[in-house]
Amino acid sequence: MRLSKREDVRDIIAEGEYQILDSLYKMGRYAEAVQTAERLASAYPEDKKTGWALYVAADSYRQLKKEDKSMETLARIADIAKGEVLGNVASAEMKDLEWSGKYKELYK
Repeated sequence: MRLSKREDVRDIIAEGEYQILDSLYKMGRYAEAVQTAERLASAYPEDKKTGWALYVAADSYRQLKKEDKSMETLARIADIAKGEVLGNVASAEMKDLEWSGKYKELYK
């Protein structure tokens, strides 16, 4: 089945936007990465890369010392990708955040 030109263009634009997200994250531009990831998750909720975009947002929040927002985003991923590898990773990251919050003196 051939996609319509409109779907082809939409896929190309989405791919470009996900690449921009990856670049922002790799450059350490975490606030911009969060904004981009949230926008992509909203614009392309069914895209297979949405979970990854949210994971980038969660880690960007963590880098920005916004652990509460990171936890919220990880919970969202764990719910969306329940039973999948990304969902399991998000659950493990949540436990790590809880542990590091409980034992802050070990992270100095």
